[in-house]
Amino acid sequence: MTRPALSFVDATILGALITPGPTSNQALRWLRAGEDSWITSEISMALCLANLTAQGISLTQQQACMDRLLLLLRHGVGLRPLPIQTLGPPTDPQADRLPPLQLLQLQAALHGRCGCLMSNDSALVEASRQAGLPAFGLTIAAATQA
Repeated sequence: MTRPALSFVDATILGALITPGPTSNQALRWLRAGEDSWITSEISMALCLANLTAQGISLTQQQACMDRLLLLLRHGVGLRPLPIQTLGPPTDPQADRLPPLQLLQLQAALHGRCGCLMSNDSALVEASRQAGLPAFGLTIAAATQA
């Protein structure tokens, strides 16, 4: 029996999964249809929660999103610790163009030996591809999904 491949889910995809809307529906369909196991890191979860606050949604809506995130982590997306090794300087010269939090997400995906990275952040998707890790996004044009 073979184990399913791992796919890394960044903060933008976590956000899409827990906030209502068309991107959320698409992300949920993607999660249910895939055979891969989805994982994320603490940094992605923290960034997702920070993004909720930055969106200016009410505390009641934030609590509902946080509840959905907890359910998602219990029943759909594995949470992997961010290894201390990922905090070193990037080994890929292209990666140092990323903001630090996106770089940590990329390093977590690479360290976790994931088969792909899923993000709606086009710079993170591009850096992932340049590092040799296939990447996909819900809101990134199909022509760039190569």
